[in-house]
Amino acid sequence: MSFSGPSELASLRIAAVFRAAAWIVALLVSGTWLLHLVTGSPAMFLSLEDDHYYYTVVADRLVSSGKLSFDGVTLTNGFHPLWFLVIAALRAVFGRFGSMYWIAFASVLFVCTVLTFELAARFLRALGAESWLAAGIAAAFSFGNALLAATGMETAICAPLFLWLLAEVARGGSANPRQAAKLGLIASLTVLARIDLGLAVALLVLGLIVLERPGFKAICAFGCAGLLLPIYAAANLKMFGGLLPISAVAKEQLLRTAFHPRYLWTCSFYTCYEWFAGPLLALGALALFLELRSRRLDLRLLAAGVPIVFAAVFFFLNSFTGWVYFGWYAFPYAAALPASFWLMWQRWLMNDSHGRRSPRRMRAFGLALLTCLGIAALSGATRHFVERGPLGTASDYSMLAMSLSLSERMRDHAGTYAMGAMAGAVSQRLEHPVFQLEGLVGDRRMLAHLRNQDPLPQVLAENHVDYLIVSYADEPAPRRKGCYVIQEPYPVWARESKRLSGVLCATPIVDFVTEHGPHSWSFFGALETLVFDLHGARWEPN
Repeated sequence: MSFSGPSELASLRIAAVFRAAAWIVALLVSGTWLLHLVTGSPAMFLSLEDDHYYYTVVADRLVSSGKLSFDGVTLTNGFHPLWFLVIAALRAVFGRFGSMYWIAFASVLFVCTVLTFELAARFLRALGAESWLAAGIAAAFSFGNALLAATGMETAICAPLFLWLLAEVARGGSANPRQAAKLGLIASLTVLARIDLGLAVALLVLGLIVLERPGFKAICAFGCAGLLLPIYAAANLKMFGGLLPISAVAKEQLLRTAFHPRYLWTCSFYTCYEWFAGPLLALGALALFLELRSRRLDLRLLAAGVPIVFAAVFFFLNSFTGWVYFGWYAFPYAAALPASFWLMWQRWLMNDSHGRRSPRRMRAFGLALLTCLGIAALSGATRHFVERGPLGTASDYSMLAMSLSLSERMRDHAGTYAMGAMAGAVSQRLEHPVFQLEGLVGDRRMLAHLRNQDPLPQVLAENHVDYLIVSYADEPAPRRKGCYVIQEPYPVWARESKRLSGVLCATPIVDFVTEHGPHSWSFFGALETLVFDLHGARWEPN
């Protein structure tokens, strides 16, 4: 085969191999769920982020009592709506969080991972890539995509939706009312899947208006098809007093705005997309800049450039919030990395600096590189399956182990609990309501408390809290003259956030340490967890 122009049959065969590899990666990562379901092991929850349970607990309350509430009392919209609807629908269909629910949930994650690959390949073909090249680039990032979906967060669904939208933009046709309506629907679903993507969608819409100049009918079709988004915004404004989810506003309650380079370092080299994510994004941005200098902006360049720009802006702005990097925040890479690779291929492998076709050996190098990356993805997925599957135990994730232990210890202590970080996993397993102290699934009243930095005892009393849970990672509980200094959100997780605080002089009714897991692949640190009975507890001035 000639790498300057492979035959159609050869291209399809290579694409089929890459597709098979990507599907196997998805199957291996999601397959750990089924393995642990058969054995009844709680280790099936190893991949889930703590914030995932903010979806399941609220969905459970909605189905069982008709309330959008985490603690059973406070009405909240602290979640991205489309993923919440998926979780709530599964909960409604299967009636409880039993084996059938988790099988269906694992199947959803598998489908999302496969769709991310398929739509990334479609996006690349729309940019002009041959079938084998599009499949190869998409497969190269399949393991990262699978890990992203496995977190159980809204990123599982927003990644394929964003890629679908980019593919449609690259194909053009927004001047046609039918195509404009299709774009409007996909665009609204993309934003409802992850509100942050509103910025990327706005850039795409602006580019379409400038480049295609759609007529009145097309604009009306786009707007009508995207009505779900303004309906959601209006409902938020009426019910919760703002356009954004409460969780997003809670993270904007800052003591000061400060740049944290460590955040950028982490999201560049320590994400589910491995160490090359940040450098590849930077090279993609350079290739985009050079392309814009050498030719006029068109729909393909717009579709390739927007995810790169969005990723850079998203990570940069988050570095000012003071909150630590969370694993699912890697979602911009799902579209930005394939776009970066394609622009680099266009700029430095397919053509030389004068726009001439590069030698065959350079294109052969590109295929060899994609093959190596595909093998690496398969290898990583296989290792993940073994470590999180047959060899995985609940103790490999100390937060999961802590929540299981705590639920057993507090089974007979009825009442209302309060907790900040890690409240999601605890609330999923504790048979009592939990009031979340970071405001992520709170309401405007809770945001006002955070904004004013009200005393923690006042907030606990106002919400009729009986027990306070605090858990500290890799450090002992902070003490002052025999009392406990409590801050929520805790500075380790949110350095610059305004917080509720108090000095509690009481003996915890429960105090235990969950050690770091026993294996080399175990993650999260050792946790010291304390539970205080607040009845008659004494608070000192802060």
